Amino acid sequence: MAPPIRRPETVAIVLAAVSGFVDAFIYLRVFPVFTANQSGNLILAGVAIGQGHWGEASASLVSIAAYVVGAAIGVAAFDRDRSGGRPRLLGALAAETTVLVVLVVAAVSMGRGDEASRTVDTPVLVIVAVTALAMGLQGMALRKVRGIGVLTTGGTGNVTTIGERLGRLGTARRRESDELALDVIGWVVALYVGGAVLGSLAASLEGTGPLPLVVAVAGVIAAVLVTVSRARSAPETG
Repeated sequence: MAPPIRRPETVAIVLAAVSGFVDAFIYLRVFPVFTANQSGNLILAGVAIGQGHWGEASASLVSIAAYVVGAAIGVAAFDRDRSGGRPRLLGALAAETTVLVVLVVAAVSMGRGDEASRTVDTPVLVIVAVTALAMGLQGMALRKVRGIGVLTTGGTGNVTTIGERLGRLGTARRRESDELALDVIGWVVALYVGGAVLGSLAASLEGTGPLPLVVAVAGVIAAVLVTVSRARSAPETG
């Protein structure tokens, strides 16, 4: 029987849902580019360059670069605290929340978010860069759940891990953590897809502009609240 979902897993799946939501919403309402799933951006950039669509390529490359910067900031600013997983996680999530709030304000002020742009202009690049920066921070906020490596901002690595763990089941190479890993990462992948479904539904709402992104802010805040609950208990994330 699979172990019950506990607090660290809850944080991971909430953040995965946030990533899926943001990816889908930005893709459908700002510009067809990913801000969390950078594996997809590498392909989009390659295809755009191959077809000579330099504007589209620049959007993907800006997203990749901003994500890398966000991840670097997350490590440089919040990995200095070696006292446990919670202080680092809270710091990174607080920074991500701030960036997402700035994103909503910037998108509203620039009048973007009602429909996807067909051209790459300054507002598109700003929104893509700020969103990808937030997702990079999130990617570094939570990297392990009960000793299992996990990524809350994309799918390829997680799906590969699922295949790896499935391949060991029923063999002499099976590990005690395999079933737990399948459970945790399976939920993360499922909620990433679920978040994308919600993001696409939000994008179908007319006249809302970028305000549905407030749902993403609320999701990160929910992850923070889950993290700080029972503050006196031992840190469970790493």
